[in-house]
Amino acid sequence: MTNDQLMSLSNLTDVPEQGQIVTVRQRRYSVVDVLPSTLPPAPLGVPSAPQHLVTLSSIEDDALGESLQVVWELEPGARISEKVELPEPAGFDPPRRLDAFLDAVRWGAIASADVRALLVGPPLGLGRLPRPRGRVEP
Repeated sequence: MTNDQLMSLSNLTDVPEQGQIVTVRQRRYSVVDVLPSTLPPAPLGVPSAPQHLVTLSSIEDDALGESLQVVWELEPGARISEKVELPEPAGFDPPRRLDAFLDAVRWGAIASADVRALLVGPPLGLGRLPRPRGRVEP
């Protein structure tokens, strides 16, 4: 058996849990709820795996919060995203690089601030601006 076949077989037995990230229909979702099937067993005694109704909420930028319900075992290509851990830090950045990063964060905060608040006074650090001499045209 190939790796793909083994992964698809494990997908049939793995049911996502609330809070996990899954990929369904080529989009990423967060699992909101998982309900097992309430159907009685097959009358002919044919063994069948239980099915689960999974409620999902999109985490994609263009569809944030959109809801979707699927029967997990019947959904083609549905898979659970494995836990991804952050890499171990290899060391500290030089102080100049950290300073540049903090400047970028400050500029990002300023760019998203109220525009009217930015136009209230003179630029920071300049104190009072000198008055222009001579005639000033409007």
